[in-house]
Amino acid sequence: MNDCIAVNIQDMLKAIGEEKLLKLLSDFSCPLNKEVEDFE
Repeated sequence: MNDCIAVNIQDMLKAIGEEKLLKLLSDFSCPLNKEVEDFE
């Protein structure tokens, strides 16, 4: 079973800033639902 943590993306943005958040999310992928891969 995969362990995961749900995090509010707005809270992450405030905590680490846009540049670090974009870098963190840059390698995110979801093969089952490609639409959720677009953060722009």
